This record gives sequence, C-alpha cells and structure tokens, in this order.
Amino acid sequence: MMKPVQPGAFYQKYSASLTLPFCYAPGFLKMHAGMLILSNTDETFALVQLTTNKGFKTARFYFPPLDKRGKKLTPEKEAAFCEDVIRYLAKTENVHRIVQPVNYCLFQLPPGECTSVPFGTYKIELTGKTPQSLLAAMQPRYRTAIAQARRMQAEVRYGLNELDAFARLHEKTMQRSNSWYETSAQIEQVLNALKDNALLATVYINNELQGGLLLHYSTFGAYYMHGASSDHPEASGAIKFLHYEVMCRLIDEGVVFYDFVGARLSGNISPKLKGIQDFKRRFGSELESGYLWKKDLSEWRCKLYDLVLYWKCKLKHQSFPVDIIEQERRAMHL
Repeated sequence: MMKPVQPGAFYQKYSASLTLPFCYAPGFLKMHAGMLILSNTDETFALVQLTTNKGFKTARFYFPPLDKRGKKLTPEKEAAFCEDVIRYLAKTENVHRIVQPVNYCLFQLPPGECTSVPFGTYKIELTGKTPQSLLAAMQPRYRTAIAQARRMQAEVRYGLNELDAFARLHEKTMQRSNSWYETSAQIEQVLNALKDNALLATVYINNELQGGLLLHYSTFGAYYMHGASSDHPEASGAIKFLHYEVMCRLIDEGVVFYDFVGARLSGNISPKLKGIQDFKRRFGSELESGYLWKKDLSEWRCKLYDLVLYWKCKLKHQSFPVDIIEQERRAMHL
C-alpha cells in the first residue's frame, strides 16, 4: 500500500542508517514546494513533486525508487513500484499527468503503458580511486591538457565568493546556444539551501576566469548540474583540470560516483551536443543506459491543457515547449 511519509518521520527512521541522494536533504525539500516521499509496505520509497497550475495537476519524479538499504531495485521491481505510484497519484492525489522526470532521474525500465525513450548518462566511479588512477583512465590528450593547465598554475576556487563571477560566465555560456540559464539569485538560493549538498567551483589562469561548475551531491553521488566556460580560454585543459580537481576533492569526501548528467542515445544529435557528450566520455566515464518516461492520467484534461497552452504560445509568438522525451522520439521517428 502506497502512502506519503513526512520528511521529519522519514529522517528519524532512515537518516542515521542510509546514505541518501542530495535531493532528500532537508534544504532541498524546503526549497522545492510540493515534495512527497512515497513509500510502500516493503519500505521502498521515491521522491515526487506535485504541482498545480490553474487546476491542472502534475507529478514529477526527482529520483528513482530506492529500497530500505538505500539501494536501487531490480528493473522489474522498479517498474512495478512505479506502477503503484501511478495508481496512488491518480486515485489519491488526483494527478492529471506525470511529466518527464528531472534529467538525472534515470529509470532502468519504464512502467507499462507510458511514453518513454532510452536515455543515458556518463558516470565515473570514485570509490577506490586515487588521483593517479583517475588520470590513468582518461584519454591521453586529456591527461596532457590537465598537465598543461597545471604548468600554467591553474587555480581552483570554491564557494559563495565565486557566485557573481560564475553566474555571469554561466549566463554568457548558455546564451551562446540560446539555452536557459540559472540567474545569480537562483544559484545563491541553491547554495544557501544546500550548504552541505552543493559545490560551486571555478578555475582561473593568470587571475582570469576560465570556467566553473555547480554540483549537487552527497556521499551517495555527485551530479554535474551547471557549467560555464570562457570564449577564449588561456589553456584548452582548464575545464578538464577543474573537473579533475573537483573529483579528487570528492574522493577525499567519500563520494561514490561523479555523474555528468545526461546522454542522448538517439544518435541523431547536433555536432555541439555530440561534442559535449564526447567531452564527458573522454574522462574515462562509463555510459549508463536507462529510460525517461511520462504518462497522462486524465486524457481529456491533458488534451485540453495542451490545446490552451498551444494557443497561448501562438498568441505570444513563442514555441510550444517540447521535453527531452518528445525531442528524442522525433529523432528516433517514433
């Protein structure tokens, strides 16, 4: 039987014995309205966010289900648990649509009768690694680039003092590809709410900012959420050096893996996106494949909502929003 668990009761029961993903941190839950921790009698649990917009209610998974040991389920059990969640959300929470999960929330199997696409991520296991073994696993030219950045005395800086510099460069970086970006205020909110679960790092050469990154993490694992890079870096290896130095720091903190977040598997991607995925792969990371999925629970309400949104976008001369699932389905001609 599926039921919501209050965060306070959840932490009292599990926090001492489990290593949980960053999204279960109290600061993260407080920062995001409508969060539900759903659990069943087997003490399997998952994190879902409920949102209502003008009477239209959606749910979004923030992490795949974990068992009472904090481990992933088998693919079949995971899909079955998600089907239980779907029934609970439809009957008890009156949810109209389960939207695409956040892109680091990768499922092993989609539940039945949903819309899904294969999706992946590049991950590096950090447990048992040393700085030397991290380097050894990288492509030779990455090792050379990192060595070059070190010779040029690249300096990594951490923390809130780097917020303004990172935010400005992040904005410029994302504008180069007409992509959405986090504002300085939004990044500051994250850093303040997730004092122990967010890491902001920048890299400088000759006191000139070369790039930066923002991670969300716990010892469960680290997730690369946002990045920034200079138009004209002093050294091609500056960003590689930054990722490497951050991984070394995470090893010291006992973090299990470094997740670069997001890899499209359709094969029909832009040269820029392919370059980004190659960048992630060449660190010696392994491709982990899974699925993103979504499901309409009230067909007529979903059609009505989409119709209203379509005309609203058309009147404002805006594009109708298309999620990763639909982008990949089109690329795969599904």
